[in-house]
Amino acid sequence: MQELFGKDRLKVSRIVRNEQHELTIKCVIESLSPGNVFVDDASSPRSFLIKTPECNLLGGYAFNDTFNTNIKSKIKYYDTILCDTDDWKNIITNIHPNIAIKSYKRKFYKRNINNKIIIKDVIANIKYIYLNDINSITYENNEIILDWINLLNHNDIKSVCIASIIIIDNKIVSFSCIDCYTDNNVEIGIKTIKGYENNGYGFIATSALVNELHNNGINNIGWHCMSTNIGSQRIANKCGFSEICEYPLFSPYPPIENINDISIEDWNKLGEFYSNKGNIAIDQYWQAARCWAKAKEEIKVVECVKMLVDKNQLWFLKYIHGCEEFIFLQKNDEWKHVIQTAMKKDRLSTSSLLK
Repeated sequence: MQELFGKDRLKVSRIVRNEQHELTIKCVIESLSPGNVFVDDASSPRSFLIKTPECNLLGGYAFNDTFNTNIKSKIKYYDTILCDTDDWKNIITNIHPNIAIKSYKRKFYKRNINNKIIIKDVIANIKYIYLNDINSITYENNEIILDWINLLNHNDIKSVCIASIIIIDNKIVSFSCIDCYTDNNVEIGIKTIKGYENNGYGFIATSALVNELHNNGINNIGWHCMSTNIGSQRIANKCGFSEICEYPLFSPYPPIENINDISIEDWNKLGEFYSNKGNIAIDQYWQAARCWAKAKEEIKVVECVKMLVDKNQLWFLKYIHGCEEFIFLQKNDEWKHVIQTAMKKDRLSTSSLLK
């Protein structure tokens, strides 16, 4: 496996088939966004792995044993994957380092209508961010937008708005931001922070960015979201985007943005899936516990976490307090006992390491 840099990356363009609905792939190939391009042969690539801030793409010849053996060293345990052809889809479970890699559906939308969005009764403090403004942003939670921006500094984008943000009490509560840009094409995403959802801020931020991009002469705008994310799809439709296609995203965890995006029955099915994987890889019981919790299956949640504790897999303790799905278990005596046991084991383990 060899990495390509600069203009050498263009060699993979001839064997990439489906980059048209993932602009970030094209941007990495053209060195306009951060990422990596790995191939089997730098002089004449047949197989490739492209890593981008948005996704990882496997493509080319799928039965290259030497190349495939090295893929696990380049893909992280929780990396999501796109497969350029069906051949890769059929073997992805064999080459991903996480045994729970699973196919989910994602949608691609595009807006190429040469008109602005009419926004009525906007009561929001909207600011527009250009590349030269990044270092002068002084809001208390700057990191939520700075962490999102993955654009390399190039002249073409300096005259293009990269984000619209909504400010309340010196805090960014919602924003829409460019994910990637090339040849007057962009793809955008949105985020609204906890506590400010369901106020229409996502639509306001998105429509403000779309209108500003229109002012900048950008009319081809892409949008990706999970097929389960009805809220994101609603904003896309309201902002004049049209669905282009639906495609599989392979993920080792449920890429479900909101707990209500899928039914209790579906959360149960996912809990069963990860529980079965836990019989092979013990860490999968953590993912199972989170799914069972979203289905409000108290007994099964406790069983999964107990499996982790019994095997001294105590790493989950540093994540558990950030998982709201477990809050409903605070009065469950068995749950409290399991967590207390885990914390005691963790203290004893830490104490022995310090001696």
